[in-house]
Amino acid sequence: MTDCLLKLCAHRAADGTRCKAPALRQSDHCRHHTRVHRPAIIPAYVFESRTIRDLQLALQRTGNDMLSGRITTKLAGQIFFELGKRIRALKQNVRSDALPRPQSGKLKTTEVQSTTRKSR
Repeated sequence: MTDCLLKLCAHRAADGTRCKAPALRQSDHCRHHTRVHRPAIIPAYVFESRTIRDLQLALQRTGNDMLSGRITTKLAGQIFFELGKRIRALKQNVRSDALPRPQSGKLKTTEVQSTTRKSR
């Protein structure tokens, strides 16, 4: 039996079988599995966001990065989910001095006077 000169892909399926495709020259994986095993690079602006405004800008930048192809849709979805959780947490725990208050403090409700029919 001759030794195989090709380096095979190191990916293993869920059942333990090994991929039989040849690995790329500078990688341990084939062209199909390099994307699976590539570490996700999360943009720095996701970690730098501290205020609601910063988080909203991070949402916008994530959408732009996804549309331009800089990050995958899967990673963008995970970032959207995490940023949404942070925004909800900030809105629940917001201090009175952190955000400007509305002019009236509360929304005014208009009272509607009920009219009754006079019986004949």
